[in-house]
Amino acid sequence: MELNGCHVIAARSTHAVQAASFVLELPAHISSDIAQAALNYYENSHSLKELFPIKTEAQGISINLDDQSVNVNQSTGLQGLTLQRVTDDGSLELSFAIQNNQMVYTCHKYTGWKEVFEKALSILSEFMEFVCPVPGVSVVGIQYVDEFFITGNKEGFRSDIIFSTDNTRLPVSLLSASGFWHNHSGWFSPTPDKTQGQVLNNLNVSVYPQQPDRHAVQIITAHRLMLALPISDKGRVLETLPTTFEMLHSTNKALFREVLNEETLRSINLLPK
Repeated sequence: MELNGCHVIAARSTHAVQAASFVLELPAHISSDIAQAALNYYENSHSLKELFPIKTEAQGISINLDDQSVNVNQSTGLQGLTLQRVTDDGSLELSFAIQNNQMVYTCHKYTGWKEVFEKALSILSEFMEFVCPVPGVSVVGIQYVDEFFITGNKEGFRSDIIFSTDNTRLPVSLLSASGFWHNHSGWFSPTPDKTQGQVLNNLNVSVYPQQPDRHAVQIITAHRLMLALPISDKGRVLETLPTTFEMLHSTNKALFREVLNEETLRSINLLPK
């Protein structure tokens, strides 16, 4: 897109996705036994070690304060596990973490929904036995980080180069704004099966100086199905995950079609067919 010498391009040329995360939130923090079991499983899996060559073990700490001193002690037992894969240039390609109250798989080299979605399902399924039946799954979510780069006459950028002036998700005052700004909003929407729970949607937009020769528009979207009751049955979680992630992905596409203008949607191949 171009206006008055201001050029705006999607970060990945044909799409703008910089990262896609698939998240399972748990109703309680994982125990050190769960973290250790996940680590043991990884250590005994050739395919996982090949996919994620980098391993980081999280150790907990406790901090005790009194009038005279600060005492920091390392907790006993493993608190979490992060697995990563980087590219030849050192940038992050894939990551998986089981820590605190969640399991997260993130792809930083997005190649399309089908391929990334299937890999996410595969990895999450492998580790499902460590969170079901206890503590179970209470939230299923996805998060995208999309970026557009602004070059040329950067000071000539206006929000309506990218965003639809008819959308109601951004304040009217920002739809023709120039310069840098940030806006965060959230709302609930029902699921197709209203008995499942509610979907919490978040839209986080920033226009900011990224490098000396370019600015950026960053759009972080998250959609979290907050289940009415946690699911503890592994088979049921695995059975419902594909349709749930597909539903959240469709929700994300609908949101982008609501907030972006037609030219921007065309540039990232997201116009309705």
